[in-house]
Amino acid sequence: MNTYKTAEVAAIIGIHPNTVRLYEKLKLISKPERLSNGYRVFTEFHIKQCKLIRLAFQVEVLQNGLRKKIAQMITVSATGDFDTTIALTENYLKQIG
Repeated sequence: MNTYKTAEVAAIIGIHPNTVRLYEKLKLISKPERLSNGYRVFTEFHIKQCKLIRLAFQVEVLQNGLRKKIAQMITVSATGDFDTTIALTENYLKQIG
């Protein structure tokens, strides 16, 4: 399994390293493991989560509570509760029709 440092994740996604840390603080991505020196260790899963966040918040039509629904989908996904994430996503897709 490939692992990445914060700066490497940021470079892959095309964002600032502080944005990766913000995603963790806001619980938009799952909590990464830490090395004994405190450095975060990210995986491919974290990279996919970051890509999902970037894609989800690019949506221009964010009325009728859609931004909150996207944020909820992402935070639930970060907890690993994929059944609920799928249900939330299906509900979201019905709303945007």
